[in-house]
This record gives sequence, C-alpha cells and structure tokens, in this order.
Amino acid sequence: MIRLPKCSDHVRRALVENRIDLFCEHSNRYTFDGLSRLARDAGVSIPALSRVMAGTHRPSYVMVTRVVGALEEALGVKIDPREVIAENGEYPTESVCAVLSCTGQCKGMGREPH
Repeated sequence: MIRLPKCSDHVRRALVENRIDLFCEHSNRYTFDGLSRLARDAGVSIPALSRVMAGTHRPSYVMVTRVVGALEEALGVKIDPREVIAENGEYPTESVCAVLSCTGQCKGMGREPH
C-alpha cells in the first residue's frame, strides 16, 4: 500500500482556491441562500459545493463546468473556468469585477475592490 504524506489544511487550501463566492455576490440571484441555490442550479450537492468553496475539496471537472455554467446563466456572461477555480490562487484576471466589467455597484457591499 502506498502512503501519501499528510497535508495540513493550509497546504491543502493552497492547492485549489476559488472565487465562487465573489462571483455569487455579483448576482442578485445568489444574494439570499446563495450556496443552496447555486448547488441546485448547478445540479451538485450542497455539501460537495460547500467543501469546494471552503477549499477543503478538489472539484471534479464536471462540478467545475456545472458551477461555471450556473454562474454564467445567472450573470449573463461567458466565464473562463480558470477565473473561478485556480491552483495556488493564480487567476488570469486579478479581480472578479474586472472579469465581469463591473460598473461599480458592488463598492461598499463587502465585495472586492475595483
């Protein structure tokens, strides 16, 4: 039997990061009950999505495409999956606001700066 070295939570989180919550904050659809509603829209389980969003679970390709598809539908824009889920926090675009061409309505609402 092969034994893999144990990773601390810090190392595990560094492997796969996501900005799902930041994309959700840009949609009125996910303002209330966002996790449950996104899981339902994407056709994934709430616990699985919760683990991905917490950074404790590496998402499958199917989960990523379903979540990104649900976000695209809610936001009305095409989103590169690499903007949502990234290894070691390296995203093609610095902020979600830049990805979505945000007009500034999210300032002061706990969302990322422009």
